[in-house]
Amino acid sequence: MSAALAVATNVANITIAGAAAAALYLAWRQIGISRELSALEAYENYHMMCLQYPQFSNGNVDFEGFDKIELSQYTVYVLYTLMMVERIHALFPNDEGWRFSICDDIRMHKKFIASEVFSRHLANQQWAILPLIMTVLREDACEE
Repeated sequence: MSAALAVATNVANITIAGAAAAALYLAWRQIGISRELSALEAYENYHMMCLQYPQFSNGNVDFEGFDKIELSQYTVYVLYTLMMVERIHALFPNDEGWRFSICDDIRMHKKFIASEVFSRHLANQQWAILPLIMTVLREDACEE
């Protein structure tokens, strides 16, 4: 009877450990899916903004000729772009595909981000992506 109880206990322990491992895997997988969906949602919202403001979306912007309202709109557009970049970079800091995409989005507005007009906005931010921004501004490449 004691040997049967020991076997039953071992089987129960193995079953519990297997169930716990399966639950951990499913939780880990769900977190990954959630992160990917969050990044895709941020990128989708950014692209919707590009459709709403096509005059800003291609990066070929003559911001020096803007009046105050246009300059304010473009500034908010670029700030939103950088917030989207930061969100995706926080979710996937080592993903080369995302890194290429977000560097390209920074690069499109490089002239404005590097300008005196935008400098106070850049200085007032606590972006975790500031090194990435500076790399793009310095080298026009996404390699650190």
